[in-house]
Parts: sequence; C-alpha cells; structure tokens
Amino acid sequence: MTAAQAGEDLPCSCVRTVAVPTLRGMQSLERLESDAPPAAARQWSFRAGLGFFGLSIALVALLLVGLIHVVGPKWPTFPVDDSDPVDLSSPESIMHVLANITSLHRMPTMPELQQMKDDIHKYQFWHHQVCFWLEVAAGVGVVISTLSLVLPKRRGAPRPLPQRG
Repeated sequence: MTAAQAGEDLPCSCVRTVAVPTLRGMQSLERLESDAPPAAARQWSFRAGLGFFGLSIALVALLLVGLIHVVGPKWPTFPVDDSDPVDLSSPESIMHVLANITSLHRMPTMPELQQMKDDIHKYQFWHHQVCFWLEVAAGVGVVISTLSLVLPKRRGAPRPLPQRG
C-alpha cells in the first residue's frame, strides 16, 4: 500500500474490501520490512489460456484457408487460341464445352487434357480436402474457446467433499 492510497477502500485478493488508514493513521503504524518478493502480476487462469488457445487455432486455420484461396491452385482453363480462353470455372461449363467440342478451333491434345485433369485434381485436393480439414480445425478452436467461457471460475482452495454419515 502507498501513501497515495491513504483513506481509500481497496479490493483484496481474498475478494473482500480492506479500508486503508489515513496518512496520520499510517504514520502511527509500526513499519515492517518484508523479505518476500513483491506479489507477481495477475497470471493467466486456465480459462483464459484455454480461450486464447482455441481462438489461436481458429485464427491460424482460417488464415491458412484464405491463403489457399488467394495463392493456391486455380481452376484450369483450356485455351482455344491465345486470345479466347474457354471458361471452365464450373462443371456445367465443362460439360457445355465437351458437348460442343466441334465448336473449338482445335481439339485438345492428350498432354493438354492430362494437364487439365492434373490441375483439376490439384485444385480439388487443396480447395476441397485441405480447406475442409482446416475449417474443421477452426471449428474445434471455436468450441475450445467457448468451453473456456462455460467453465466455472475457481476461487481459492477447492472445497472439501461433503462427508456421508
């Protein structure tokens, strides 16, 4: 306690309020020197750590999902000629192109078709499978952080179990 706190009511770590004497009252008290180190700043509780851990998992997972969507593999397009790429942004547009294959300026070669197939598999792996599991991890992180809000606060020593008898 300091002289600036004289005459105030201060909260105690035991959840009670302690009245601090006035300056005159402080001067009349006997001085005690303590060898104990000063009280440490309030440490994180298990609940706060659990909440931070869960939100960290969710944030990292969602950032990775966003990164995959921005810089990950894109849906392939097959160029008919250099100036007019065919839109293959959805399975429906692929079916339309395949149904009207005679409208293409040229038939795709086998290596081009194989490359397109490989690109589609790469896209599906990253955007469907990896992103799915990252989104599941984000959901688990949110559940963990929500548990930290539901857990009861622990105050003081645990209470003894009631005796039967």
